[in-house]
Amino acid sequence: MNLLQLTNKIKEAADLHPLVNQVADGSIYEALNTGDVRYPISVVFSQSVVKEVRTIRYKYVLYFVDRLVGDNALEIQTTAISVIQQIINTIGNNVENISIATGYSIQPFTEKFADECAGAFVQFDIVSENVLGSCSYDEGGDQPILDSYVRKDEVKQSVIEGETLPISSGAVFTALQGISGDVEAVDVSYDNTTSGIISDNVQGAIDEVKVAIDTIELNNQSVSATGAPLYQSNEDSDVLGYKKIKSTPDALETILPPITLTSTEQLIRTYLFDLPINTTTISAGNWLGSVIGKISNAAGTSKLRVEAFLRHINGTETTLFSKESNEINNTDYATISMDFAGDVYSCLTTDRLGFRVYGVTSGANRTLTTKIGNGNLSFFSTPLSIRHDQTRDKNGNPDFLHATQAQHDRWTNNYTYKIEDTSVSTWGASTAYTGYGFQTQINIPNLSENDFVNVVFGVDDAVSGNYAPAIEIYSDYILVFAKVNTTITIPTIEITKIDL
Repeated sequence: MNLLQLTNKIKEAADLHPLVNQVADGSIYEALNTGDVRYPISVVFSQSVVKEVRTIRYKYVLYFVDRLVGDNALEIQTTAISVIQQIINTIGNNVENISIATGYSIQPFTEKFADECAGAFVQFDIVSENVLGSCSYDEGGDQPILDSYVRKDEVKQSVIEGETLPISSGAVFTALQGISGDVEAVDVSYDNTTSGIISDNVQGAIDEVKVAIDTIELNNQSVSATGAPLYQSNEDSDVLGYKKIKSTPDALETILPPITLTSTEQLIRTYLFDLPINTTTISAGNWLGSVIGKISNAAGTSKLRVEAFLRHINGTETTLFSKESNEINNTDYATISMDFAGDVYSCLTTDRLGFRVYGVTSGANRTLTTKIGNGNLSFFSTPLSIRHDQTRDKNGNPDFLHATQAQHDRWTNNYTYKIEDTSVSTWGASTAYTGYGFQTQINIPNLSENDFVNVVFGVDDAVSGNYAPAIEIYSDYILVFAKVNTTITIPTIEITKIDL
């Protein structure tokens, strides 16, 4: 199953839900800032496609959004979480030859788009059979690339169907290059219902075809592996003057002190993650930045710029890249977003990831006000894989349980537990202790020779004199010694873990 087919399956599953009135794909900001939205709406966004040896991993973001009416944000968010889970269940139960990776996290939010909205979103992975293969294209052969596309010599044709084109991107771009004049003004209708690509001008068609080519020509490199958002926080970092970015947003909304922007770019805030990055490579992929803010006056050109950096253990920092936002023209709170297709970056496992936010304006002293926390989508998203503490249903699989450090310490050091009612019926000959001619082995998983074991016999057996007062402790079992070889039940075996 390819990207187009899978995206359509997700849209179909969302459209079937009785609470969803509209389904869109692509950027949520474009979908919800059109001013013509039939709420509630579900938006499907394809983040990346990762080619693995035998499978393809498709990374998606799925949104459920409704318009706020009064103070009903919590009600909408609760509904959104339920709807998203039901859509994912529908996909998993009805789409053949795919599996949905576990460990996703559904995040509620409130946000100002064209309307004041609330809802939830989830980042999740779908794994299917590798349909991309490893073969190169046939330069001499004709392969259908799309069921309709724009050609250089047929620009004014409304829709071109059934044509074929060598699958090499060079051939497509050759067809697209050389279009002269104002391409925005050319009267062209481009509507490919199969692929979902729609445009009313040549430039839009060109852009969409380029996207299609990028999808077709995926190679063995992971395009991206966008992890969970890192939310901007008002909490102080351990580095003086820095604020934290965290895997969960601040519970309370904070309107940050207004910043007066000038024609000289200035640093607004620096964010740093608490934990080391714990990898030596950051994969190539998409980096996203989102700031909720407004400008006091839309005149002039006002922008933000985000720098991603690594802070090394010696306190020095290395900038990875920087990216400007679009012009900030909104005088009410709205999303100011930046996205960047990053390269592969080398790092040390002890490095920490951070972001610097700068601002500048060509106008006279524009005031920028931003806010974070309480569901506001002020965050950074990176190609780093999700951390285990952000996974969903952490103890759903009994073979892989998550525990706190305190629990781990209890299990592994000076922690006592009991095994009750152990039946012993098999005894072998023994010469270990005089007078005790039989022994039995009782298996105890994860037992160490350093552990302390106390075998508590029943009253009658304890006073009978038939059982030795000493036992022997080995790795994963103990030996008990007796004068008789009769079946007994040992009420309690108490084990204390020692210094593991």
